[in-house]
Amino acid sequence: MPDLQSVEETEQVQQESQIGKDLDLARRMAGSCPEALEELIQDHGEYLKNLLGRLSAFSHDVDDLLQETLMRAWSQARSYRGEAPMRHWTTKIAIGVCRNHQRASRRLLKHLQGVWQQRSTETQRDLRQEDVRDEAMQKGMQQLSHSDRELLVLFHIEQQSLESISILLGAKAETLHVRLHRARERLKAIVKGMGVR
Repeated sequence: MPDLQSVEETEQVQQESQIGKDLDLARRMAGSCPEALEELIQDHGEYLKNLLGRLSAFSHDVDDLLQETLMRAWSQARSYRGEAPMRHWTTKIAIGVCRNHQRASRRLLKHLQGVWQQRSTETQRDLRQEDVRDEAMQKGMQQLSHSDRELLVLFHIEQQSLESISILLGAKAETLHVRLHRARERLKAIVKGMGVR
């Protein structure tokens, strides 16, 4: 059975060997070697993807987060000093990317909530104004003469043409056109008198 000291020495040698490989990889990444990027992805990609998935609660953005993490590692390769294995260094980058993403998501969510609340308030205000207009129109219609109301209902609500209304009411279309204009003006004046535009 191997003793504890020899196990620790073996682990130390393996870690130093790994850090040596990591420093070489970082040097090649800093030199923009395409194979170095492939090696980074091969050695750390799956681990980083799983880590980012857990950190982001497996949101649909994991692939984007992974891409950003790899690109940061690539662009910051000169900062790797070999004080710990590259996996520790890339983990730290992934955590930073995830935190930035969460902060940006919170800011976006807060902004969207503000926009939504503003729109909701505007919609409620518009609906209230529409209700006021509708009520004013109903009251205004009640104040019109029967013939004015009849003409406005047939033309605007029932959407009948002046020709068909002329047949229904037994009047010339030209006459109805003038009467319709006057009925609109009277309704507009009544509604305006109620303070509604």
